Amino acid sequence: MKTFTIELSCALLFALLAPARPVLATSYTDGGTHTISGADTDVTINNGTTVNVVPGATVTGLSIDPSGHNAITVVDSASALNVSGGSITGGSGSHFGANGLLANNGSFSISGGTFAGGSSSGTTASEPGGDGARFDNYQSLSVSGGSFTGGSGFAGTEGYGVLIDGGGAPAVISSGTFSGAGGSLHLAGTANVNITGGQYDALMFSENSSVANVSNGSAFYSRWEFHENSVINVSGGQLHGTSLYLYDDSQALISNGQIGQINLQNSSIANISGGQLTDEISLMDTSVLNLTVGQTHFFIPSFYLAGSSVLNVFGTGLSLVNEGGNLYGLSGTLEDGTTLADGTSVEIFDNAIVNLKQTPEPSTTTLAGLACLCLGGWVWRRRAARTTCAPA
Repeated sequence: MKTFTIELSCALLFALLAPARPVLATSYTDGGTHTISGADTDVTINNGTTVNVVPGATVTGLSIDPSGHNAITVVDSASALNVSGGSITGGSGSHFGANGLLANNGSFSISGGTFAGGSSSGTTASEPGGDGARFDNYQSLSVSGGSFTGGSGFAGTEGYGVLIDGGGAPAVISSGTFSGAGGSLHLAGTANVNITGGQYDALMFSENSSVANVSNGSAFYSRWEFHENSVINVSGGQLHGTSLYLYDDSQALISNGQIGQINLQNSSIANISGGQLTDEISLMDTSVLNLTVGQTHFFIPSFYLAGSSVLNVFGTGLSLVNEGGNLYGLSGTLEDGTTLADGTSVEIFDNAIVNLKQTPEPSTTTLAGLACLCLGGWVWRRRAARTTCAPA
């Protein structure tokens, strides 16, 4: 009995004094195919290796100071990651939160799973939270499911649900839920994304000549911003309650779908040939809007024009009547037969211009229907061929 007590005490002492077993990172680099169905940590994929993450998997990045680790990092163009379930969570840190997924290159097919960025407890704008998934480059990218959430951080530096910065062929997002205090989806660099579905519950931000083609999907009470020559093409989807902002020579082509507020600034251009517009449209800073056709239930509560911006309206029987001060009423029929409600309001400031483009083009005897309203108290009307008149 005495001997047993001594041996047991020694065993306990050894266990207490022995160093803790380190948490090991996992590298898949043999060029084969592997499946993660349980717990794994700090996964790296390289050398043409394929990894499948399936339901039941729990992949985490180490939470250490000052920077957390990415849960999964894909390195080379020949490697591939397929995710159908499980959770992928970036590590947290005192200065930087890490990404759930960091893609430096490779091919990606995501049909399920939960992606979350790590949090940052930093107190400055240079200490951000991590992104749910970040694609700095890719050979192919398809997202048909899953949930993506950015990590928390200092105010204004929270992570994105998904960040796409560059890439090869256009990425396709057909489903999924995207959220995060920093934003639901961020497009940058040469990103080109076809959005055919999904739910976007926070800011969507696009910059650096990136392109978003939206044909379906939903976004409610969020804000979509396009900067630096970015392009958005909207041919479907339910974006009502969403504010669409364009800056810095960006462009919007809207042919269908439900759109909320539209705000054009800094020489941006929007061409609207259809859709259901349900909120104010604002034009500022030499921006241009071309309004040609609508759809059933086409409704524009009001326009606001300032800063030498231009509104071109194409249709028949168009009329712009001053209702006092800077307020005007716009009425008439657009090219597809949609009737603008009488008294659709237009506020005009700072040398902004409204051009009423009667289609088909009127003859020389009916050119009085073509009006161009310029601020500064002057309304120019073309009365007859080669004749321009202005009120005294």
